[in-house]
Amino acid sequence: MGRLARWSLIFALTLYLAACGTGNESAVGSAVEGKLVDWSGKPVAKVTIRAGKIDLPILKGYEELETVTKADGSFRISGLFPSSRYGLSPRSDKWECKTSVGVIDSGPQGETVVLPSPVVIHWAVSKSGGSLIMDLATLAPRFTVSAEGIITDAQTGLEWVAGPDRDMNYAQAEQWVAECKVGGGGWRIPTVREIASLGHEGVDRDPVFTFKDPTDIWAEPHDSFTAWTGWLGASVRRWMDRDDSDGVRVLGVRSRSGTPAVAPEAGKVGTQPKSAARFTVSAEGLIYDSETGLEWVVGPDKDTNYAQAEQWVANCTVSGGGWRMPTCKELSTLYQEGVGDRNLGPEFGTSGWWAWAEPLDSSRAFRSYFDGISKALFDRADAVCGRVFGVRSRG
Repeated sequence: MGRLARWSLIFALTLYLAACGTGNESAVGSAVEGKLVDWSGKPVAKVTIRAGKIDLPILKGYEELETVTKADGSFRISGLFPSSRYGLSPRSDKWECKTSVGVIDSGPQGETVVLPSPVVIHWAVSKSGGSLIMDLATLAPRFTVSAEGIITDAQTGLEWVAGPDRDMNYAQAEQWVAECKVGGGGWRIPTVREIASLGHEGVDRDPVFTFKDPTDIWAEPHDSFTAWTGWLGASVRRWMDRDDSDGVRVLGVRSRSGTPAVAPEAGKVGTQPKSAARFTVSAEGLIYDSETGLEWVVGPDKDTNYAQAEQWVANCTVSGGGWRMPTCKELSTLYQEGVGDRNLGPEFGTSGWWAWAEPLDSSRAFRSYFDGISKALFDRADAVCGRVFGVRSRG
C-alpha cells in the first residue's frame, strides 16, 4: 500500500471513530443545501431527499442519509462524508420521477455545499397506475377518463377519444372520426404536434391510451396521396400512403368545449413565422440568434455522414472556433413555419432536410428534421441527405 493510500485510510478511520465516539453521526462531516421544484418551478414540500454515497470508502453512518423538504422546497442534509461523491434523489411512496441532479461532490469537513440551482423534477408518474401526474401536491393526474371513454388532458385542455385497436388506413380513420358520437361528437383527426404533446421525453405513453402496440397515429394530410403520422407521445413524424394501414391507429381530438379545434393548414406544423430580425449574419458567416442567444455556422451543402460532420465542426475556425454538434432540441429552435422551402431562414442556405445532432451509441446518431418537431435515428455511416451545423453560446 502506498503512502498516500495509507494516509487516506487513516483519515477515513479517524473521521469514522470520531463519529462513533460522539454518538452523533452529524457531528462531523459536511452538508449540502438545495431546493426541490417541479417542472413548472413550483416548490415541492414534504418529500424525502436521499443522499447515497457512490464512491469509496463506504463507511457505516455515511453511506445513505436523508431529509424532508420544507414548505418552500428547501432541504439540508448533514453528516455527509467530506469530499466525497453522493447521488441525490427525491423519494415518494406515491410516485416516481426523473430529476436534473444525479451526482454532487460534498465539501471539506465542516463545510456546506449550496447547490447553485434547484433540483428539478421533470416529470412524475403514479406508482399505482403509471399515469403522468399534473400536480405533486394533490397527485392530480394529467389525464382523466370519463365513463364514456373521453380522455381529458389537463395540461392542454384537449379531449381525446381512441379508435378501434386495429390497423386502419387514412380513409377509414377519417370516417371513424367523422361518425364518432362519443360525448356528442365534434371530433377531428389530430395534428402531429398534438400527438407529440401527449407524452414526455423518457416516458412511455400514458396507460389511458390502451392500444396494444401502435406504431403510428394518423395526423393531418400531407398531400392528396399521403398523410402524416405521429408516434404516440413522441416527437417523431413521417408521411405514409393513405392506403397504408399496417400498424396505424386513429385518435379523435377536440377542444374541451366539445367544438373541434381549428386544425392547421394541411402539411403545416408549428407556430407562426418569426421576425427576420431574429437572425443576424456576420461577414465571416456566423449566424446569431437573438431569441436563444446561440451562434450558428453552416457546413457544406452536401451529403455528410456523422464522422464527417464531427470532423467539420471540430476543424471549423469561423470566428475563432469553439463549435460543437447541436442537439435535436437546439436544432428545433431554428424552425420558422412557412419560411422558405425548408422552414428555415435564408441565412442557413441548405438544400437538405436533415441535420446531424447528438449520438445515441457507437453506431447510431440522431438527425433533426426541419419541421421543428421530428427526429430520427440514422446509422452514422449514412450520408444521404445529412447536413451539418455547428453551434456555440455567444462569446
